[in-house]
Amino acid sequence: MNQLIQYSSILRTSPSAGIDTIKSSYRRLAKKYHPDIYSGSKDEAERIMRDLNEAIKKLSNAYHLEFKRTCINQSHIFLIPYQRLSIR
Repeated sequence: MNQLIQYSSILRTSPSAGIDTIKSSYRRLAKKYHPDIYSGSKDEAERIMRDLNEAIKKLSNAYHLEFKRTCINQSHIFLIPYQRLSIR
């Protein structure tokens, strides 16, 4: 959980931000720090972009896992175990 907070700070969002906020923040920062556009050193821009890419990947995966977990917990679908049919 601590890493997710760190990734949220990289993207400059709150830890409880939704996926739309996370994506828009990523797009805004990616435009700003893209190596072809950034006014600073190219190495620094590449490092920042690596951090941004890792953060968006981890946060979007965490969001989707939480969404799946919530859907499973809220559903009333019970899985029936596989039963072998015997034909006599």
